[in-house]
Amino acid sequence: MERGKFCSRMDTLPPTGRPGLAKTAILVFGKAVSQRGVYDTGRGVTGVGLTAALVKENDKFMLSAGTMARGDRGNVFLDEFEKMRTEDREVIHVPMENGIITVSKGGLTTELNSRCSILAAMNPVDGRYNILKTLKSNIRRKPEDFPDSLISRFDLIFIMADEVNKEKDAAVAGRMLKLEKNKPEERIPFDLLKDYIAYSKHLNPTIPEPIREKMGKYYEQKRQEMKNDLSKTITPRQLETMERLVEARARMHLRKEATIEDYDDSVWLYEIYINDTWKDPYTGKVDTGPMMGIIETSKLKQMEYLPSIIELMYQDGKGSVGLDGDLYVIEGDLIREVVSRSDGRIDSERAREIIRKSAEDHIDILFSPSPGRYKISGVGRNQMLGAHSQTLNT
Repeated sequence: MERGKFCSRMDTLPPTGRPGLAKTAILVFGKAVSQRGVYDTGRGVTGVGLTAALVKENDKFMLSAGTMARGDRGNVFLDEFEKMRTEDREVIHVPMENGIITVSKGGLTTELNSRCSILAAMNPVDGRYNILKTLKSNIRRKPEDFPDSLISRFDLIFIMADEVNKEKDAAVAGRMLKLEKNKPEERIPFDLLKDYIAYSKHLNPTIPEPIREKMGKYYEQKRQEMKNDLSKTITPRQLETMERLVEARARMHLRKEATIEDYDDSVWLYEIYINDTWKDPYTGKVDTGPMMGIIETSKLKQMEYLPSIIELMYQDGKGSVGLDGDLYVIEGDLIREVVSRSDGRIDSERAREIIRKSAEDHIDILFSPSPGRYKISGVGRNQMLGAHSQTLNT
């Protein structure tokens, strides 16, 4: 694939938006103004799928193109992303990375092009976005619901929250009830907007050397920050995102060469995405590690405090004695203790997640002798004794 064609791709996911925020309207309008747009819903792709499928017709197998194959050289708009089958979401990793769909079914081996940008939208698992939870906790109940490898393939992720604002609410009401004062001629005519987008897509802006140097220095700076703080993860994939953002802005202005304004605005937009989307609600600090599948720093710290909490429960007489004579705590009691010691910043779901993850990763310190029971080893007790002042407020 030509380098210019690859860099022109942009995948964006407004991952969690509360119902009623017109996410579907945005996608449908985007499809309408696109020169080659394909719209599909989570339930709709379960037939042929996102990529391709073999369909039997008249005792013969025919290759049927899926959503991303039909969107080649165009845009794909996916609604209700959370309702797609797990296998549908898993198969789009390679097309999103390389723009190619490899088919090997029923003795047929071929490749289909999928050089398209994706704009997807989904609802949070609880119906409403919970600002007290991390992004990943809001978009999935289980890791397989929305794997880390898929999250990292989206260039930009934005949270759409239903915030009460008098001016915005009045504007929405005026729009829906046709009370707005704006005259139709003040808006861009639909046909003109569609032609403008179609024309801009044929441009392939170049990035001059001075701007590439600034991009390189920005990347180096972020890598140095990661060296001192692992929660600020950045990889070459984010550098490619920056390149695509600069090219996209230059294309919006119908320029054949990107300018410093394109670079500055791209950095501004990327920083908004990082600071708003990947802010850990437990620390109030940016933690981009989960974007690449790395466990949150706050969760690591909370897991470290668990043995101390169990030791305090032993001392308070909240432990039980097993048949082997060792102390242990019941999972329900431990969850309530974790929640109470977090001053309300951790709910029972997060507490259960911390406990089970800690027992999986630190079995030499905290382990489960039987379902629903946890204890700390002798080594763990010696390490954690005296940590009475520890809390889960990281």
